Amino acid sequence: MHFGPLPILVKVFSTVALAAVLLSGSAARVGDKVITVRDVNYFASLYRLKEKKWADPFVPLGPEDLKRYTKRLLLEEMVFSEIKSLEFQGPKRNEAAALVAAQKGKTRAQWSECLRFYGRSEEQAVEILFRSLTVDKFLEKKMETLTPLITEEEITQYLAQTKTTPQDSDKETLRQSVSRLLRQERMQKGLENWLASLQTKYSAVSLVP
Repeated sequence: MHFGPLPILVKVFSTVALAAVLLSGSAARVGDKVITVRDVNYFASLYRLKEKKWADPFVPLGPEDLKRYTKRLLLEEMVFSEIKSLEFQGPKRNEAAALVAAQKGKTRAQWSECLRFYGRSEEQAVEILFRSLTVDKFLEKKMETLTPLITEEEITQYLAQTKTTPQDSDKETLRQSVSRLLRQERMQKGLENWLASLQTKYSAVSLVP
């Protein structure tokens, strides 16, 4: 029995319906605030704008990108809430406005349609970019406070544990490399511990599998 194009139409409709459900689904929570998959897709569009990697804002994120941008959005929600209680001099809002103006000049019709599609205003886009730029700057400063002092004894201990025996001419270069490695590891651990404390403080959780 021949049904013509009906199975194809059903498949297309099902795909579109599934996309709509996914976009309206929950991606994360911060306290009582629900962040939808649609919110993450919109945020990803602006984040790529900030990175000078603007892409089609109407294409839904794939699973891995959805996880990545959900994680970044959660980070920004938590860190920006933390910044509000501190006297932090971040970037000016006109930096965010300049990013929007530049993109609007390149793709005016698409930019306007993007705002309509996500139901956002240009002022809201500037605010999200301003928050993202502020978080970037704050994290730079935070990493400076987490920079540990690595002692010569710790370097020697690391070399002994890894059974590394460099030539005399390479000793100083190797010790400097080990110092950078240990410093980076501890900075990363310190940042992870700090973010974990914020996650508990603001009851932040990702719902993306």
